[in-house]
Amino acid sequence: MILLSRVEDRKAVLGLFHVAQELANNPTDTNFPRLGQMILEYDSPIKKLAEEFGPHSKLLKRGLVSLQNIYPRRNLEADTFRKKQMLSLTAQPGYLLIPARTDTTPCEFLSLDIMERWIIFGFMLCHQFLNNQHTVVDEMWLSALRSSWVITLFRDEVLQIHTYIVSYFDGIKGYGKRISEVKEAYNFAVNNAALMHRERRKFFRTALKEMALVMTDQPGLLGPKALYVFMGLCYARDEVMWLVRHHDNPPQHKGKAKAAEDLTDRQLPELLFHMEELRGIYYLPF
Repeated sequence: MILLSRVEDRKAVLGLFHVAQELANNPTDTNFPRLGQMILEYDSPIKKLAEEFGPHSKLLKRGLVSLQNIYPRRNLEADTFRKKQMLSLTAQPGYLLIPARTDTTPCEFLSLDIMERWIIFGFMLCHQFLNNQHTVVDEMWLSALRSSWVITLFRDEVLQIHTYIVSYFDGIKGYGKRISEVKEAYNFAVNNAALMHRERRKFFRTALKEMALVMTDQPGLLGPKALYVFMGLCYARDEVMWLVRHHDNPPQHKGKAKAAEDLTDRQLPELLFHMEELRGIYYLPF
């Protein structure tokens, strides 16, 4: 619905489609009036969706809060990854042969971009739970807003999310403080997000290189440490996609001059090489 709302002449396009369909198939589509009414009602999609999700807001919040043990662990700074020795097979030599496992295995491969979309759009629909009291809900909300200034809608269609949220909250009485909070998150993202993600890519280059060396030398570890390999590939994929998305869609208001440099990564081919190398190890006939 957000994609549709961005088409300025959507009513004219919808009318032309109806006429073309009628000329091609003779009988009039009986569902067209319902479709037209939906297009008119969802002229402001988030506002209408928030009304529709009203009875389900508590259930929606419960689903979003379930990410509290997953999303913060994925959205760490590079220094924290290093301190925790994430993705390191040699950090604890005594556990090399013990299979790696976690209670949230399916979520370890989940795209960070998808989780941030869930958090941002989800809490836009149940914004009454954002209470500015530094709860888990507020921390996830602000963390997602500080990590990017655009999010993916579909393929290469992106949304300047902070501007969109401000325009939505601007129509709600008493949300001045929350609007200021979103603007501060935008300034933080423009000035710091590119550097943060650049440092993450640097960490993943080293981590994947080390992992590929160990797996090539000791292919027997591919079994017990398969989870580490898949996690490393998924984490690196997220960073590559973040760079591509933000390089093609610079911020509307420029931040630090160095931010543009952080969006140009001359060492990206090295990261892609290690990703492909690690991926290829699983196809080798040992």
